Amino acid sequence: MNLDNAYAAVLPIVRAFSRGGRGPTKIYVEGNVGAGKTTIVEELRRALEQRGSRACAFPEQTERWTHQKLLRDLYAGGASGKRAFEALGPLRDFIDRKRFVDAHASDFDYVVFERHPRTTLNVFGAGEDEATRGLYESIHAAFPFMDPPEFTVYLRASPRACLERGKRRDRPEERDAVDIDRLDKIHAKQERDITEREREGLAVMIVTDVETKSASEIVKVILKRLV
Repeated sequence: MNLDNAYAAVLPIVRAFSRGGRGPTKIYVEGNVGAGKTTIVEELRRALEQRGSRACAFPEQTERWTHQKLLRDLYAGGASGKRAFEALGPLRDFIDRKRFVDAHASDFDYVVFERHPRTTLNVFGAGEDEATRGLYESIHAAFPFMDPPEFTVYLRASPRACLERGKRRDRPEERDAVDIDRLDKIHAKQERDITEREREGLAVMIVTDVETKSASEIVKVILKRLV
């Protein structure tokens, strides 16, 4: 799929979306494969609602990617990973959630996302492919879905701990594609991206005790930062 064909496929959808207003506070939960992002995204949403805030959550739509055989390629990296991104699976999810937030901007105080689009480009290798990066940037110019992350929560966990957690949950899409070498590479790229966000002056909260605290304990720490 070349850039022109890919852009033509999504442009009609993009044109139909409203850019919306200032909207709710957006929180992006980052971390390695197996760091517990999905759990924290959902737990944080519930905790925000329990304290009286209106909140919604967007965990990654991995079941949709798995159906399209995208997630395995994403985690494996390399040329197959780049082809997966050109198939527009993750990009479609980013556009879908942007569309929803724009349409319901006045309905929520907080929106919690699993990963920011820049993570797809900078950490998982999509940006290494010129056509894929060009596609993301072209769509962003017409429909800004890659605005700088307002608030990042980074779940810092060792690659070894992530590997062990991945073995316990035993997801089929991770079973053959994720090993310690791949997790080491993701971790290094994630650390660089988080450092860059801090350098840009963006709000970043690094949770360093992910391996020893429960999800509810981690969420309590995050909520204190949001007060």
